Amino acid sequence: MSFRTRIRVALITLAIALPLLFLLATGCKVIYDGVTSSISKSVKDDPSQSIKQARNRKVLVEELNCTPSRLHVDGVPIVIGECWVERRATSKPHYVWFEKYELLEGYWINVKVDEGKALFDEKDRLRFRIDTPSFQRSNAERLEGMPENQLTIMFGMNPPELPIQFDLIDRKEQQIIGTIVMTKK
Repeated sequence: MSFRTRIRVALITLAIALPLLFLLATGCKVIYDGVTSSISKSVKDDPSQSIKQARNRKVLVEELNCTPSRLHVDGVPIVIGECWVERRATSKPHYVWFEKYELLEGYWINVKVDEGKALFDEKDRLRFRIDTPSFQRSNAERLEGMPENQLTIMFGMNPPELPIQFDLIDRKEQQIIGTIVMTKK
């Protein structure tokens, strides 16, 4: 067999084998998606880890500004970074190899603490508490699997009315340290 013939055979083999391999992998992925969705009946609706991710998932409702964005507690600065409201959503397979997000009822309010996160880790120390007519006295918390500097609170069926007011509470000293107001960016 000549060199040209070998090249042609290799190219024809690849032209046939690659689509067959893709079809086999797609079939395995369909079976895997079906098995995992039937085993896990719980809805995994973790909030986004950043404004950029919320925007990419198409669940971002509003970017927020925090005032004040810097507080001091026991000489330690607490700096609030990104804040946003997003719609709750769960990931679903889309065209086998892609994901899309199915919107759910409810909203996430997310707050990134750029500095001073350690004060929130102490047991019974600092907490953000939101007081609104539709969501009385709820504490923001760090959800499992989320970045350590992100505090999240689930909100009701309608998006929260702006401005959103959070109290920063020192539960150890039983006092409100400050009030943070979140407004539209």
